[in-house]
Amino acid sequence: MKLNPGKRRKGEKTHEGGPAVRGLSDEQRLRRSVLSCMLWEDEFYEDGETISARITALAAKLEPEVVARLAIEARTKMNLRHVPLLLATVLAKTGAGREKLVADTVVEVIQRADELAELIAVYWRNGKRPLPGQFKKGLARAFDKFDAYELAKYDR
Repeated sequence: MKLNPGKRRKGEKTHEGGPAVRGLSDEQRLRRSVLSCMLWEDEFYEDGETISARITALAAKLEPEVVARLAIEARTKMNLRHVPLLLATVLAKTGAGREKLVADTVVEVIQRADELAELIAVYWRNGKRPLPGQFKKGLARAFDKFDAYELAKYDR
């Protein structure tokens, strides 16, 4: 007798090598990856770089509004710090032309003064390049959320 027999994808395997379950959309896969890991930390079957590459690839396929909602949920409800910043960097590319969406997401995702610099570091992780205008506007609005004490606390 088998417990929980599920429909399996032919040819697709899990990271352990077992058959993969069928029927997950790209949004569900992204949601599962974002909300179940600490970014850039190795897991049992997968290293952190592979996880971040998978999250970036899945986020690039989806609508910018979906990515923005997931980034805000990951930061506000799940209290994750780095994954929402990575999603915001992907959103800067896919959400081009939707400046308000990207800037609003950056403001919601940044909740601590040190995250201002972390967002820029995540954006520049593959080489320095100019910051998009929506990033600058979002960072400027997020900067106003902090007082002198909060900014001095993370002064390095």
